[in-house]
Amino acid sequence: MKKILTLAVAVAVALLVSACVPMFDQNPSLTAVDDEFGTEITWSSATPPSADPPADPPYITDYRIDVDGVQVAMVPGYINNCWLKGLEPSTTYTIEVTAYDSNGKWSGQLTGDYAALGTLTVDHTTPGYVPEAPELICEPPGVG
Repeated sequence: MKKILTLAVAVAVALLVSACVPMFDQNPSLTAVDDEFGTEITWSSATPPSADPPADPPYITDYRIDVDGVQVAMVPGYINNCWLKGLEPSTTYTIEVTAYDSNGKWSGQLTGDYAALGTLTVDHTTPGYVPEAPELICEPPGVG
């Protein structure tokens, strides 16, 4: 009984904390697929927190892309994919996407046990050959 109560309290706290920051929708996804342009990453849309007052609702302004803990791009909030270029062949990278909203809040503000609710992370291993690029960048569609 104590374990069930602890779990219920943890879920309630997570929901209360998440009401204040952008969150990714239920069953979020972040995928990485290699193609002739580099490694295309695609992620689920995030949802801004509820507005208080509701007359001025926040909106998602940007997504931050990190590779192995280093920021490589900020893309506009209406974009949900980009191509990573400059990755080394046969290498595993940790890719993370964080959402930012018009109130200056970001999904990664959740900490501890709840951090995973606010950011999307995937580990991706590049193939033996990847297209050449001079530096690691994340290029939105229609650029370059």
